[in-house]
Amino acid sequence: MPSAFNNLNKVFDRYLEKPSRDNPAPDRDKISVNRFQNYLSDLNVEPDEPLSLAVMEIVKCKAFGEAEREDFVAGWQTTSRTNTSARALDNIPAQSNHMTALRQSLSTDKSFFKTVYRYSFGLLKPDIQRGIPPEMAPDCWRMFFTGDKGGMEWPLLGDWLEFYDGPYKRKPVVRDMWNQVAEMAFKTMEPGGETLDWWSEESAWPAAIDEFVAWMKERVEKMDTT
Repeated sequence: MPSAFNNLNKVFDRYLEKPSRDNPAPDRDKISVNRFQNYLSDLNVEPDEPLSLAVMEIVKCKAFGEAEREDFVAGWQTTSRTNTSARALDNIPAQSNHMTALRQSLSTDKSFFKTVYRYSFGLLKPDIQRGIPPEMAPDCWRMFFTGDKGGMEWPLLGDWLEFYDGPYKRKPVVRDMWNQVAEMAFKTMEPGGETLDWWSEESAWPAAIDEFVAWMKERVEKMDTT
């Protein structure tokens, strides 16, 4: 029987660029962005759902939508070993079926969500910039923190985006801020967390989150006095 290693290489080969007049000798060890979209489509994964980034995390894409052979094969081998169904994820039908479990995990498993969310920073950030551009960040947060996209429902997402778009004036999102926004979201998802009483001046939150908490508390005080 063919080994999982050989099967995964065959899957990878299906999505390589074909030789053309403009590109007579395409890279045989890299799936391009366009072809990776075909791969996601065959897995029944939409490009605008966070699950697409979970797939990129599995195969350790170094750039958005670009997969290298060694990482692709190794990533799916590792995922197969931790797969609770004990099925080899070395073919498209098996990988596509596995997406159901991953969708569920993204919306319920904070540890898995955090792994994908943090890995995504390097994919969403342009190479020449330190952070995610301000015009991109709101859509990225909507993707991760909206239930109908397959992410985790964050009750304060609308407030955070209003703050980011207004008082915070849409500054670029560096890695620490990106990571800590998720930590803040998890805090507010805990019972009673929406009151923001967990925040203190001694906590090592980024300045943006300190400012958001102050902005939220000020709004609540104004509402209470009207």
